Amino acid sequence: MEIPRTPFSWITILLGIQREENSDILLVDPVPHFESMLSRSSGQAVSFSVMETGISCTFTTRVIRCQPQAICLELPRSIQRIQRRAFFRLAASSKAEIIFRVAGKEEKARVRDYSLGGISFFMANQQKLNLEDELTDLILILPQDKAVVS
Repeated sequence: MEIPRTPFSWITILLGIQREENSDILLVDPVPHFESMLSRSSGQAVSFSVMETGISCTFTTRVIRCQPQAICLELPRSIQRIQRRAFFRLAASSKAEIIFRVAGKEEKARVRDYSLGGISFFMANQQKLNLEDELTDLILILPQDKAVVS
C-alpha cells in the first residue's frame, strides 16, 4: 500500500471485506501513524500493488476511516492487471545472454526478458531462426553482482 505522490509505502495484509449499510468495505491491517501521513497528502487515496498467483495487479481506492484494528477503504470498482501472461516477465540486465545450438551450430544472443514460461532475446542481424528450427543445449547466463549464474 502507498500514498500516491508521497514517500510513504507499506507491506499490508488484507484482513477481509465487511458489509456496511449499502456497500462493502475493504479492511487492511493498521499502520502506525497512518492518519498523520495521509493528512500530508492532497487526498484520501491509497494505491495497492498485489501479486496473486504470479499475476501483478494494481488498484487505487479511498480511505473511509482508520480504526485501531483496521484501515477501512472503499472496495475498488476495478483492479488493473499489469500483465496478461500467466508468468510475470522480468527485464534482463544488459549483460544477460543465451547460448544455444541450432542446426549443429552454437549461437549466442542478448536476452531481452524472461519468465517461467519462456525467454525473449535479440539475435544479431546475420542470424536467423526459422519456425521449424529446434534450439538445443540452451544456457541462460545472468550476471549477479560480480558473479554470473548460468
